[in-house]
Amino acid sequence: MSAKTWLITGASSGFGRQLAETVAHRGDHVIATGRRSGALNELAEQNSRISTVTADVTTPEGIAAIVTAVETAGGVDVLVNNAGYGVFGAVEQISEDTARAVFETHVFGPLAIIRAVLPSLRSRRGRIINLSSELGAYAWPGSGLYSASKGALELISEALALELAPAGVTSTAIQPGTYGTGFIANAVVEAPSEVYAPSVGTQLAKIGQLGPDAVGDPQDVVEAILLAADAANPPVRLAVGVEALTTIRESLQKQLRELDAVTGVTES
Repeated sequence: MSAKTWLITGASSGFGRQLAETVAHRGDHVIATGRRSGALNELAEQNSRISTVTADVTTPEGIAAIVTAVETAGGVDVLVNNAGYGVFGAVEQISEDTARAVFETHVFGPLAIIRAVLPSLRSRRGRIINLSSELGAYAWPGSGLYSASKGALELISEALALELAPAGVTSTAIQPGTYGTGFIANAVVEAPSEVYAPSVGTQLAKIGQLGPDAVGDPQDVVEAILLAADAANPPVRLAVGVEALTTIRESLQKQLRELDAVTGVTES
């Protein structure tokens, strides 16, 4: 198998960094992007196959810098939109600035990158891999804005899979459960007011009590991404971990029960 060139956003830490290290170790080339130049420099020093771009995916300047890096590399085979962070709190109480910022990072940034590198991906019959979440498939009290942003990314991924199939380009949304990447500790959390204590407060308390034994190995997610990159026919959505599988299945079953319950109204 010939070496691929990967573009990985959010590679300063977490899944993105671990993926970049794994991909370079197996002999592929990596364009790693992120906002923290120090962490990126450390990554590049580990392996000569990794080149880095300090860029914010939510700004035109950041997108331009990434596009320049792709052109310098001669194109990419695999795009991984990984940059992201958690935002938790009641829908009513999340500020407009916070809501817009999470959509810029999870939706409009990836969209801009996809559009910019699609000519290269099309010429190479490449892969688009978008990091979603189990919470992209459903919402719990306090995840509304985060879930909405990841759900939007998933539906874009699904449409891309259909639109680009004739060109041989695949698109997959990865849906991890809870993993030990510092995601929860680094999330933006809006403490709920008293009126939301029974719903949002209770849920956030459960999340805050998660210990190290309650989260999975991030390498599992890396392996899922590699599967999506290497498989002849990767799935449009790929849940990772028992937690994600269980909760997404329960959500889908609930939707089916609700659909069946209103069939008479719908058909009338």
